[in-house]
Amino acid sequence: MNQSQVISSEIIKKSYLKHECSKEVALILSLEQEFDWLIITKLNLSLLNIVHIVELRLVTNLECLTLSHNKIKKIENLDCLMKLEELNLSYNRITTIENLDHLIKLNILSLSFNNISELKNLDNISQLQAFYISHNEITDINQIFYLKRFKYLQCMELSNNPATDNNRQLIVDQFPKLIYLDNKYITAEERSLPVETEVLAESNIIHKAFLNGNDGIQFII
Repeated sequence: MNQSQVISSEIIKKSYLKHECSKEVALILSLEQEFDWLIITKLNLSLLNIVHIVELRLVTNLECLTLSHNKIKKIENLDCLMKLEELNLSYNRITTIENLDHLIKLNILSLSFNNISELKNLDNISQLQAFYISHNEITDINQIFYLKRFKYLQCMELSNNPATDNNRQLIVDQFPKLIYLDNKYITAEERSLPVETEVLAESNIIHKAFLNGNDGIQFII
């Protein structure tokens, strides 16, 4: 069994150089005596057997953070990441959505493949445009309707929850601004009401692919 790891400055730097830099740039940065942590805006810490989220105060300029495929049970210590726009916590052991209040710029959130049964504590994320919560334990369809408060929401992945199975049309009807549901484009035929079109200026959220290869979303038109 692989040993659990703790996020450290060494792991952050190593992951950044590996995933976000060319070989030439990585070599130059690795030789610098004083590393500038503020240059890191994107960080992939997936597949590292991480149990706790710590040490992220080093990288306060982060805009995109991937922590998928770890052993994380609790969402914590993210309050310093005020610039964060994309957060991937899929494939973990999370049971409760919490401690996201300070992430007011967040527009993509992935919590798929966890153990979540209740949608809550997302009220401050008013800019949310894409939300992935597939393969969890949501049994009450009213939990899904909690998401109606997000007026910019364009994409949702809800599949493989007891409450959402065989309920596509009901969900489509309740979310008139939604463009994609469960990886599929919502057709005009599925709409019982005209689609509302108010979205954030210059939004290209439905085309973004910040998730890594194992978590990627492929939209079917």
